[in-house]
Amino acid sequence: GSWCSHAVVDESDLVTVPSDIPVEYAAVLGSAPCAAMKLLEMGGLKDGDMFVLNGAEGLVGQTLIQLAAAKGIKTVALLKGRPGLEDISPHLKTLGATVVYPDHITKDYQMKELMKTLPPAKIGYDGVGGASGAAVAGLLPTGGTLVSYGCDDSHSGKEFLIPSEKKISVKQFSLASVPMSQRAATISELASMVKSEKLKLLLERASFDQYRLALRKAYEGPRDRTLVMKMA
Repeated sequence: GSWCSHAVVDESDLVTVPSDIPVEYAAVLGSAPCAAMKLLEMGGLKDGDMFVLNGAEGLVGQTLIQLAAAKGIKTVALLKGRPGLEDISPHLKTLGATVVYPDHITKDYQMKELMKTLPPAKIGYDGVGGASGAAVAGLLPTGGTLVSYGCDDSHSGKEFLIPSEKKISVKQFSLASVPMSQRAATISELASMVKSEKLKLLLERASFDQYRLALRKAYEGPRDRTLVMKMA
């Protein structure tokens, strides 16, 4: 398990992180933010392009939005349809999201009109599955690409149908398939962005000796921050 004070591991499975960034950032850069950077790289997008993503309130979504904005790439960020999460919409727009919308009403008139003002989405990133994944696919043009990532037991992970006439190309991404040497380089780049304040994530640090309170806060309902517990 990861909740331990000491562990014996293979050196090749470890990467170093700078000591001059906040510990909560150091704890997460190797997971969601690292995956976000690799997802954007595989998309091959350039200035003026646009993509759609769901689960935008999570760390992958927050990172994708900021990385894209820095490259002049437009984003349609879909939020999970849970009460309270709409409060994060202004923050995501501050990070650089072009459009922020609930994922359960993407077929309404307002969304259709918004999409007409944007270039066709080159790619869709689905980290949720089910109806939310279908919403991402629905916003892609004919011949678009859908990348599925992170759909495991911790997500809805439900299957969904894509009309064959849309000719959507479906790909899958797993961070586990990225060599540790590449991840180390990506983590270093992300850490530099944190130090220069070009990457800002909604994180909350809690002491491990208050883990009962921390866990209760984490599960009490929709939250706009990822909770990181510090061992000491």
